[in-house]
Amino acid sequence: MDPDPRTRTAPTSHALADVDAQRALIARLHRAEGQLRGVAGMIEDGRGCADVVIQLAAVGRAVDRIALALVTANLRECIAHGEVDVESLADDLDALLRPLS
Repeated sequence: MDPDPRTRTAPTSHALADVDAQRALIARLHRAEGQLRGVAGMIEDGRGCADVVIQLAAVGRAVDRIALALVTANLRECIAHGEVDVESLADDLDALLRPLS
């Protein structure tokens, strides 16, 4: 008998198991970390406000893309393993993606 779909793991609580996907996300995080250190260096060097803000915006976009990639990878795993309660999927995705908007 199939378990009650209301008790299945939702994407919001699923931990990413794919080691390759984890490595790719961590690599992207390290690149964003390097960008952020570069922004700190820009401030220390007295660079102009506009230049610093442009780079901060780029770091923010990079982090947002990493978050989206994480959600996508988790969702793929949940679907592949039949762990998705379709009834609550839209709510889960809304909750996960709302902070990115």
